[in-house]
Amino acid sequence: QKTRNVFVLEKEKIRPKYWVPDCSYSPKARVSWLAGIIDSDGCVNNKNKIGNTIAIASTNLSFLKEVRYMLSTIGCSANITTMHEERDCMMPDGRGGEKEYHCKQVYRMFLTGKTINQLIKFGMETKRVPIAFYKNVQSNSKYVKVVSVTKAGVANKVYCFNEPKRHMGVFANTLIWNCSEFMLYPYESCLIGSINLAKFDPKDSNFFNEIKETARILTICLDNVIDHSWYPDKRIEEAAKKFRRIGVGVTGLADCLFNAELRYGSASGVAFTEEIMKAIQMSTLETSSKLAEQYGTFPEFDRMEWDTRLKLNTPIRNITTTVIAPAGSTSILAGADGSGCEPLFSLAYDRMMRRDKEDWYTVVPSIVQDTFYRFGIELTPENIMDIKDNGGSVQGLDWVPEEIQEFMVTAQDLTPEDHLNMLIGVQKYVGASVSKTVNMPSSATVEDVEKVYLAAYEGGIKGITIFRDGCKSNQVLRTAKKEEPEIIHTKDLPVVMPSIRVKIPTPSGSMYMMTSFHNGKPVEVFCNLGKSGMDDYAYTEAIGRVLSLCLKRGIPAEHIIKTLKGIRGKDVSVFKDSYVYSVPDAIAIALGEALTGFSGGSVEQKREESLSKNLCPDCLTPLVLDNGCFSCYNCGYSSCS
Repeated sequence: QKTRNVFVLEKEKIRPKYWVPDCSYSPKARVSWLAGIIDSDGCVNNKNKIGNTIAIASTNLSFLKEVRYMLSTIGCSANITTMHEERDCMMPDGRGGEKEYHCKQVYRMFLTGKTINQLIKFGMETKRVPIAFYKNVQSNSKYVKVVSVTKAGVANKVYCFNEPKRHMGVFANTLIWNCSEFMLYPYESCLIGSINLAKFDPKDSNFFNEIKETARILTICLDNVIDHSWYPDKRIEEAAKKFRRIGVGVTGLADCLFNAELRYGSASGVAFTEEIMKAIQMSTLETSSKLAEQYGTFPEFDRMEWDTRLKLNTPIRNITTTVIAPAGSTSILAGADGSGCEPLFSLAYDRMMRRDKEDWYTVVPSIVQDTFYRFGIELTPENIMDIKDNGGSVQGLDWVPEEIQEFMVTAQDLTPEDHLNMLIGVQKYVGASVSKTVNMPSSATVEDVEKVYLAAYEGGIKGITIFRDGCKSNQVLRTAKKEEPEIIHTKDLPVVMPSIRVKIPTPSGSMYMMTSFHNGKPVEVFCNLGKSGMDDYAYTEAIGRVLSLCLKRGIPAEHIIKTLKGIRGKDVSVFKDSYVYSVPDAIAIALGEALTGFSGGSVEQKREESLSKNLCPDCLTPLVLDNGCFSCYNCGYSSCS
């Protein structure tokens, strides 16, 4: 007799019958789910003599439309037709005869060879319905053409949306994920280069000439990239060469203003920045014009309606030449402390380095150190601690001269008007748009935000990001000293402690887990795997002991859950409509249930509480607001990914 795995589902209702996975599931998971649907309700359809297709039948039209929508999120298409109308017909009665039955209307969804090839690339494997990679798949593009283009006027209503997890959405089978600074035509790609202003001396008489020359070289470089790049899709290559869009921008503006001893957002600071951007804009346009004389304009030049502010008298080779990107990663690689055209977020903060243990060290941006050195002031450890305790700012510190406080400001020291004035000044000489955040205090009202939006519109701004302090749980930076975790010794625990018991099925049998709490925090875990072998019982108890040791050493329970969650074994079980893949996975789920039961909140709420300390949830490094997303430059965490 052959042995086989038997899966026993302890819950009758795992998922609703017509449930379809959304974008919170990975493409691999969605494709695996679709393979099950094909095996249960699908078949190979090859009656059209053109090529095999997969047909999925259902009486629920809404369900098939949801499946088609799900397919569109991974770049696949499908057609839905009526298989037969609602009717009465003779069908087998299960007893060898026939009987008249009332049949509902049935619909079919067809997956063509092109779609099947795409699904196979995602790793789809079926058990009952045979599928194979189709060769010589014909494209439908040659059967589609634009008949006419009609000007529809101005839309009465324009809707904005936000998907909080990945900041993207699907509209009319098109995945939308726009950046704020580069507006592109279909199939266009970003091509951006930033000039590091931190490397230029603003007090040098040749300052602007050096910037113009750098902008000229960068314009030529980016234009050459268009012709020498490898493109993943022919349509992307055609669009890139059709418009030849490039973006020369800047990073390290805050560093440059520190060296010039000009306050960010002040009248003199904005005027100085405008002169920089004007020099870059004029240099890039002149260079693009010379390239057009030598190699020709971009193909769509004659169809463009140009902004009258540009005062173009000659043809140019690129549809746009300037843009200001966030340049977060670029600024790190280039050695600039300020990213893009943003001010510094903090003048001193803590960062963690993971080695054999978690080591914390203090970071003071090099431009801050250089500025104090230039003024003959030594940054002692006591002075640095003063800055951190002052929220990362030098404003109001007695030992910092007024002349330094005048220009050494951070994003939190500035008013919304300061941010907005700088944004308007930069936008004047940028052909595309500007990535810039306007910071507002927590006391800002709806009317205050409205005023900023209207002022931005009247100032000719193409895009704006507003961040009101306190509107999210994870703030910009942590500048205060990190508190050392409290180490709890077993002998110091009380004899009686509140505990929560969780019973959870595992592939190796039912597990009972007892979590004890002290001062509102979990400190001990006891795991018991009933009806299992001695080895399974032993390693389950061992995991419980190790977890208890971790909790007593101050390791957050959320980190333990994240580490154990999703570890897979050979079998699965089900708990609260979710799969349990192994004993470690069950322990993570049970610990989360214990936290929820004890605090009345969810594990996600606990995670939000930890983020409220301005730290990265993965490595506890201060978070930085970068183009509307909270990012960690230490480990790569982003609130938008």
